[in-house]
Amino acid sequence: MIINRFIKFSGKRTRNRILLFGSLLVLLLFSGLQTAWVNVPDANPYATSRSWIVSEINSIEKELKLSLALRKNVEELRKSYTKARCYYKYIEFFVEYCSPREAKYFINGALVSKHDEEAGAQMLSPQGFQHIEELLFLKEQIDTMALHKEYRLLLHELNSLKEYYNSMELDPGLLPEMCQMQLFRIASLNLNGYDATYTKTNVQESAWCIEGMYKVMKQFGNMVLKNKVAQLHLNNLLTKMSTCIKYLKKHPDYNSFNRLEFVIPMLYFI
Repeated sequence: MIINRFIKFSGKRTRNRILLFGSLLVLLLFSGLQTAWVNVPDANPYATSRSWIVSEINSIEKELKLSLALRKNVEELRKSYTKARCYYKYIEFFVEYCSPREAKYFINGALVSKHDEEAGAQMLSPQGFQHIEELLFLKEQIDTMALHKEYRLLLHELNSLKEYYNSMELDPGLLPEMCQMQLFRIASLNLNGYDATYTKTNVQESAWCIEGMYKVMKQFGNMVLKNKVAQLHLNNLLTKMSTCIKYLKKHPDYNSFNRLEFVIPMLYFI
């Protein structure tokens, strides 16, 4: 396409301007959907999606508990981990927005020690999915004791999230904002090695992220039937999300994935 040819032969400054332009288009689309949705009577995306979010957490817990029983079966442990990651990535947009501290320190934080004001002078060691991945994929010989400790810590955090989400109240207009932030997270972090350090499944996981947002947005179609503006925005958004998912699944290799060719059309066409 013309825009891709232009990007290919343009300089760094021009490419940055195009990225900024694409980002602004994303903001405009989601802002339009958010405004239209707020004007739909009795539309409450969080109340509708609450049970689905909790069910995905239940699915993560199920895989972690299964892993505790698998002991040293490395192949099965890795398969179970991948399933748990998929369930988490489905709802990452929600967890990162509603529980950013828990996500950073206890669920999916980077593999570095961190400082938290609530912990005082104590440095917090890596914990959660990324540390579990390190224990499972760095070496063939697994430290079972350390792995089981991480499973139990993560199960504890997930149970706390469920209790919180089951009782929290949320402005329904924030759902498009959550998706908006997740798209930037995918472009800036997920596709650039923030997590999946050893598995290199970042591209596949980005598809799971968008699939999760797609599932939540799609189930509210009946709420916008009487609002043509909201219906137009929603249908357009779902179509563009579906296109992104297909592209990511078609090009799953982390090292050869062309981020510029994906990010620009994603931002531009959404």
